[in-house]
Amino acid sequence: MSTKTSFKRLALGVVVAIGLGFLSSTPSTAVVSNETLTVSGTTGLTAVVNESTTAVTASMSFFASAAQDSRAITASVSSTSGGTASVMFRPTGNDTVNATLKYTGANTGFTTKNGDTVTATAVPGEVKAVFSVQAYGFSSAGVYTINIYTSGATDNTTGVDVVQKYSSFTVTVTAASTEPTTIKTYTAEAGGGDTAMYYKNIGGASTDSAVVVSTGTLGTYTPAAVILSKLFASNGDTVTGTAKTNICNTVCLVDVTIDRGFIDNGVYNRSDKTPSGAETITIGNRPGANANETITVYSAGNAAGVATITYRLNANGALLGTSTVTFAGTPASVSQLYSNDTITSIGATLAGSRTLTLNAIVKDSGGTTLKSGTVWVYSSDTKVVGSRGATATTVAQSCSIGSTGVASCSNININDTGTATLTIRDSHTVAASTWVSTGWEVTVTGETPKSDLTVAFDKTSYAPGERAVVTITANDAAGRKIATSSNVTSLFTVDTNRGGYT
Repeated sequence: MSTKTSFKRLALGVVVAIGLGFLSSTPSTAVVSNETLTVSGTTGLTAVVNESTTAVTASMSFFASAAQDSRAITASVSSTSGGTASVMFRPTGNDTVNATLKYTGANTGFTTKNGDTVTATAVPGEVKAVFSVQAYGFSSAGVYTINIYTSGATDNTTGVDVVQKYSSFTVTVTAASTEPTTIKTYTAEAGGGDTAMYYKNIGGASTDSAVVVSTGTLGTYTPAAVILSKLFASNGDTVTGTAKTNICNTVCLVDVTIDRGFIDNGVYNRSDKTPSGAETITIGNRPGANANETITVYSAGNAAGVATITYRLNANGALLGTSTVTFAGTPASVSQLYSNDTITSIGATLAGSRTLTLNAIVKDSGGTTLKSGTVWVYSSDTKVVGSRGATATTVAQSCSIGSTGVASCSNININDTGTATLTIRDSHTVAASTWVSTGWEVTVTGETPKSDLTVAFDKTSYAPGERAVVTITANDAAGRKIATSSNVTSLFTVDTNRGGYT
């Protein structure tokens, strides 16, 4: 080997060694390792203009080897129509591991519109953060691409953060509806307009299932219920478009029909027109004229049952929805009969010194619980319980059905000791009645026991000092058990010498 050749090889070895020395001097914290980014919940996302999507989940992690190692997670938006939108990142709290986020304190749970910074708090170790990502405020219809990426390592040549991980999802945005597609109705019994208005103002669900009204008198139009309504777009909102204009900002015409009973588009008892089976109303969602136009439902003695009110958009006949009002018929049965007791006492004197109350749940032939009307209570023996008549035949006593659905037959006289059965009928005479309820048996006892009492022990024999239970039964003069009475306790006196009763 020549001296010249040896020198060249030596020089090359020195250059390589120096180069390797430079490479090994690069800080190990310049780039984090084992970085991941996943996005889930991105299938089939849709929205309308000016609204938002459901949130998707973005999970990111990396291995930090030095303090303050960090990565940024960011979003950008592009659209086929050139429209714009915003993106909100929200940390999901407990899913953050070994990391602090850029925005904490008063802003916990919310970050900037399009990203956040995740900084390691424990090294070496894995750092993890999970975000809920929601796109919103789409300016126009089109297909939007939401790009999510992580960055943080700077390119020494360009000085720009290097994108390390990238993911994206799309949202199909359609124009908001410009006309109503659904209706919510708020129904109350006649005179309950304030109740219907309350539910309309709070935007609650339709309220009509519990409205039960009288079927009325044949040929007489009687206000039975009032209905207020509110119109909604297909997205369930009362406003639409980029300017958030009220649906029916002026007014919308709605055709209303009813399949039993009658309706009118106005206040109760209008004298300028006769209610009918069809009406057109004007509804405006904004405050002011027509915002609260009502439908009044009238009964006129027509067939009992559930009346269906149907609402269609006048412009194209599109079905907006339905509501119901139940017309209750005449009393046809009793589903429940109950009283304060089955055994009661006569009281200190005879002839109506005490009364009892019999309650009944009355239904019509369709099984609807009635909230008005009259039924009659009969006694099998009015000498014991019930209204006394000039003869021994049964006499009826009327009972009004209350708005709570209970017929309360109060002030039924207790006349004498004995047993009687109470029943409910739909007429004041047996001959005119079409049905009778099951019976409620009432036993009336005397209040003063006869002299001989029945005594029974709980056992046949007892050990010295063992407690004995003694049952003393007091009957009245007719042999019936005594109801609660102070006269029973007066039979016993305390023998203080013996430490017991005599």
